[in-house]
Amino acid sequence: MDNYGRVKILKMLEDGKISSEDALKLMEVIDEKSEKIIEPIKLKSNSHQKANIENHADAIEAEANLLEDEADKLEQEAYEVEKQADEMETKADELEEETAGKIREEADEIRKNADRLREKADEIREKADEKIDEIEELRDSLEEKFKELNEKTEKLTSEIGEKVNKKLKDINFSRIFEGGFFKFGFEVGEGEEVKKEINIKVNEDISVTNRNGSIKLNITKEQPYVIFTIRSKHDVDMVMDDIIFKNDNKLIIDATFDGKENTHNRTKVSIEVFLPEIVLGEIIAKTTNGRVEIGNISGNSIQCKSTNGRLNIYDLTGKNIVAKSTNGQIICYRTSSDDLKASTTNGGVKAGKNDSKIQLFKTTNGSVNAHDNKGDEIILKTTNGSIKSYRNLATIHNALTTNAGIAISEFSPKNEKANVILKTSNGSVSVTNREDVKIDFSASLGKNKKISGDFSKYHQNGKEHIGTVKRGSDSTTRVFMQIKTSMGNISFK
Repeated sequence: MDNYGRVKILKMLEDGKISSEDALKLMEVIDEKSEKIIEPIKLKSNSHQKANIENHADAIEAEANLLEDEADKLEQEAYEVEKQADEMETKADELEEETAGKIREEADEIRKNADRLREKADEIREKADEKIDEIEELRDSLEEKFKELNEKTEKLTSEIGEKVNKKLKDINFSRIFEGGFFKFGFEVGEGEEVKKEINIKVNEDISVTNRNGSIKLNITKEQPYVIFTIRSKHDVDMVMDDIIFKNDNKLIIDATFDGKENTHNRTKVSIEVFLPEIVLGEIIAKTTNGRVEIGNISGNSIQCKSTNGRLNIYDLTGKNIVAKSTNGQIICYRTSSDDLKASTTNGGVKAGKNDSKIQLFKTTNGSVNAHDNKGDEIILKTTNGSIKSYRNLATIHNALTTNAGIAISEFSPKNEKANVILKTSNGSVSVTNREDVKIDFSASLGKNKKISGDFSKYHQNGKEHIGTVKRGSDSTTRVFMQIKTSMGNISFK
């Protein structure tokens, strides 16, 4: 309707120039004319507006694509726009119905725009979450692969040590030393084998050295004696004449044939010495190519050595006991001394039920297995091999390796407080202890590695993990434990 015409009609009615009925008829006429004029204009306007709306929609969509990285900011802007729309709605209530409707339409359109921006923001967040999930899956996959690699490395190094030990056991060193590598030794199958027994008297000190053959020392309740088992291309008496044999103030047996290597380069002599049950002085049993076995003997200082052979010592009592080999395993059981050392290079070490104050069990390429030992200090050490320790009783207990794991179980402190050090580089550490022993630990491990267990206290100070392992309420004895690994996990069970 033409507002100007309506105002003029109302003025004429107010001045009394026309009646109310005439005023209504005039308004109807004006409305009919307005509709006829406005309708074509309106249709044309709608078509133009539709095109504008479509273009506007495309522009908004393009704008939303450009604003994807600023989703959070747009959401805030949408909030402000909505607030503005609310204010416009409030103002609209004070205006005429027609104007208010247009304002509300504009407010609704603004809200739709805000909703579209929110949808875009949600899409961006969803994509971001998917990327985060992919990263987490990749990290977990890498962690699992790293764990598998660590386990394979630990297993491989252990297998290498075991294979080295097995290969060394299978090597016939006598063949090596007589077959051209070195100009001494003996040839198996050539010459005769004869046993020769000699009665002896025994003083304090005993020294038995050999070159190609084993040495065995044990006790007898009969008259002490020595048995020589000789294999040689030469006459046995000739061989015996070249063996140094003294039985005066000190029993000396020397079958190294120093100065006569060429004569006896194919001679093998095995020596067995049977001794009385008495306390002796210094005892030495040493050979180059053969094993050494000493058992049931008491002495001041006891030494057994071999270059290429196994050492087996048991039921020994002495002030100092030393067992040393280069290419051979060492087995050490039931010894009692102030100082016990058992070390080899290529071979494992097994030790049990020893009661020496200071105990060292050491190798380079092989595992160390120690159980039921008692002492003030027990040290287990290797490079390429695992370490297993169980039911050992000590004040100081150290287990050190490089390329394998460490497992310690049922450790008992000899005193109220004990110190334990467990260190490796490429292996995991596992600790299982008794219910009546409480462990206070300080642990250090590589990046992305885990420490697990049942803890009553546990926290991390820089790279150091500090805690207390839960045990029974009657845990009156305590162990202070330092643990370190780079490529393995730590677990308490």
